[in-house]
Amino acid sequence: IELSAGDEVARIHFNAGRSHYDRGDYTSAAREFQTGYDHAPFSAFLFNLYLTYERLGDFSTAATHLERYLRVEPGVEGHAMLSDRLVHLRERAAQQSAETARVTEVEAAAAQADEATAAATRAEEEARRAEARRLEAQGPNLFVPATVSYGVGAAGLATFAIFGALAASENSSLTSMCGEPYGGRGTYEPKTADSLRTYSLVADIGLGVAIAGVITGTVLILIHDPDADDEDEDEDEDEEGFEVAITPMLGPGVAGISTAGSF
Repeated sequence: IELSAGDEVARIHFNAGRSHYDRGDYTSAAREFQTGYDHAPFSAFLFNLYLTYERLGDFSTAATHLERYLRVEPGVEGHAMLSDRLVHLRERAAQQSAETARVTEVEAAAAQADEATAAATRAEEEARRAEARRLEAQGPNLFVPATVSYGVGAAGLATFAIFGALAASENSSLTSMCGEPYGGRGTYEPKTADSLRTYSLVADIGLGVAIAGVITGTVLILIHDPDADDEDEDEDEDEEGFEVAITPMLGPGVAGISTAGSF
């Protein structure tokens, strides 16, 4: 390259660009050649820029610099060969552009698919959170009549446990007084026997109530339709709710509960 003696800046960049090019650092070489051209627009910089961008695989930019070089050097040796090279570079640049567009389209489609997946995931997570909030606000999803029945059953079971223990204690007292279990021979206090019969009867009633309460609650749960309740709440928010009546039964040889209600 022939540079004016006073243009040392361009010379420095030209030599630096050649050094980077020889080492295979084409990005740095292109930067140095462009800087040198900006200081002194000699055709040699254009030719070297064409070679450098071709090495970088940027065929469009390489073709631009080669075209500019041939325009300012129309009589350069090998002009026809370089013109053919320019045509080839433009073809490769067109192919590269089409491939870049295809890759961009594929990446855009992939990004849209990822965004759609992420949106669906966010919607699903939000639905789960909303359901969790609804359940938290709603509290335990228990059918009230069944809960009442189980409560009655629990009370009956507690009654059976308490009075059963009292009956066992009374029976033990009678056994110690008579010398053998109650109902055998011996002497005993009538009041103690009456207490034993009372405790046993109440314990039996408690057991019957417990069994009836558990059975009633289970049946109510089995026949209960939660969806129907939701529909009824939406349609009849101002109407009165269900009513349940649970009545203990006690009579000669009979012990239990009677359940009735309207829903």
